[in-house]
Amino acid sequence: MSELNVQPGDWLVERPLGELRLRDEGLLVQALECREGAFLSVPDFATRIRPGAA
Repeated sequence: MSELNVQPGDWLVERPLGELRLRDEGLLVQALECREGAFLSVPDFATRIRPGAA
């Protein structure tokens, strides 16, 4: 398991998870922690990653 801190301008910012096709690369997003501290477990394909998320 790894954690990625998303920065403004990163290639995955503001794109739906389903569009990123991360599963095709063997990656599974299990949860997102937003910059404000909110926690989203089991995001769906429509979830968009915002800058500052981890």
